[in-house]
Amino acid sequence: MQTAFVPLLLLLAQTPPGVAQPPALTLADALARARLSNAELVAARAEGRAAAAAARQAGTLPNPNLALGRERTSGAPGGTDQTTIQLEQALEFSGARSADRAAARARAASAEADVIRVGQRLDARVTRAFVRLVAARRRVGLAERLRALTDSASVIVGRRFDAGDASGLDRRRVELDATRYAAAALAARFEADSVAAELGALVGVDDPSRLQPVDSIPLPPVVPPLDSLLDRVDRRQDVQSRRHLVDAASADATARSRERLPVPVVSAGFKSESAAGSAGRANGFVAGLSLPLALWDRRGAALANRQAVVDLARADAERVRRDAEIEVRRLAEGVRSLLAQRALFGARLGAEADAALQAVAVAFAEGELPVVQWLDAVRSYHEARSMLVHLEAEIATRWADLAAAVGGSLDAPPVEGGT
Repeated sequence: MQTAFVPLLLLLAQTPPGVAQPPALTLADALARARLSNAELVAARAEGRAAAAAARQAGTLPNPNLALGRERTSGAPGGTDQTTIQLEQALEFSGARSADRAAARARAASAEADVIRVGQRLDARVTRAFVRLVAARRRVGLAERLRALTDSASVIVGRRFDAGDASGLDRRRVELDATRYAAAALAARFEADSVAAELGALVGVDDPSRLQPVDSIPLPPVVPPLDSLLDRVDRRQDVQSRRHLVDAASADATARSRERLPVPVVSAGFKSESAAGSAGRANGFVAGLSLPLALWDRRGAALANRQAVVDLARADAERVRRDAEIEVRRLAEGVRSLLAQRALFGARLGAEADAALQAVAVAFAEGELPVVQWLDAVRSYHEARSMLVHLEAEIATRWADLAAAVGGSLDAPPVEGGT
């Protein structure tokens, strides 16, 4: 009986053989590929280029006007003929244009920070999808191994039933558990297919079934102190972006306030004049100055509008900063708690757990262990291993979210897979 059970034991240490697979995809490769083709990141970069171009445009001087005038008069003693050519240039001494330029530069800095922030959020999304795919495939492998293990046990129980050493209830229990593991494998496979489609869309792969992620999940050895994480919140890109928008709104308000000052327009040019009946022409220099009068539009409402926008931008910046602190606290505490739970499980689910299951399998094959106890042992192993995979996936995904929440990378060593 024990000889017939040898293939069953081998299933505990091996995954089913497969066909040739495409090249393995590492997490670093997935992150790099996603940054090349992600539409949101491409749009953010385009917006950043547009804002930078607008900032350059805001620093240019207004163009001068070229004016050409022609005048003819009639009357005694015969009328006159005048031609005037002059240039007109607005002289902006109020500082409104420099304030507009400062506002445009602040918006460009905000757009640049948004590009970095979109990239960080994209990294977190790719990491979550990658880790979830690895975890789902680990659960598929675990359920398939235990289903095959239970199928082999079903053969043994069938032989015992034929020999009168097992009951029909024992056969049905083993078959039911085999169905349980087949259902678990099916559910995990559905999840893997769904996550593979998501990851394929992120990295630009048309056929998600071709994705073969490296079976590793990045896990942090320890969570940094909360104070050090909170200190990084002010350097987070969306927080910086909102502060740049406050600067832009303040500069806009300054520009609108300085528009109350008149902008003079000077002109200078050449004039040629002749009188009817005169043999020659009189040539000379012309100059002028025009000054707008603030009679109807004193820019009061525009200034009030800009000041309200400044208050709105400041409130939004404070909201983003506080939300970032809350997010960092929540994620840090969550990762710390999950790491503690994994340490508890890891201490009990090392090589000893596999050895214990093999010992249980040998005892069952030799008839020293009842069917019910063997099934309970396999179920416990499956539940514990599944929980460990779930914990590692949760830690890795929340760690990626925490890295994005503090606005930078938090490197973690990978934990190689295995079910």
